[in-house]
Amino acid sequence: MELNSASGMAFKLKIMGYAYPSIRGGGSDSNWLMIRIDVAHPKGNWISTDPSLLTSEVAYLAKWLYDIYNGEPVNPVEAFIEPNIEFRLVDCQT
Repeated sequence: MELNSASGMAFKLKIMGYAYPSIRGGGSDSNWLMIRIDVAHPKGNWISTDPSLLTSEVAYLAKWLYDIYNGEPVNPVEAFIEPNIEFRLVDCQT
């Protein structure tokens, strides 16, 4: 996923793979994903890779973004078990 602003700020989220590929059995530990975040911001750029999302959370995030795109009502905050990532829908119109 990639989000870009007209001012040059950018946010990229990429699934790198399973965090614990040797764990089998369908429990939550086997569903953690390694997530890479790339941020470009006027105050500095940074990159982080961490087991931040479960497979089910990626599905919720995709639906949340899809609903926003289609003008459907959504909860303004999409948060996850790990507090590393959180999305907020804000009204940027002035």
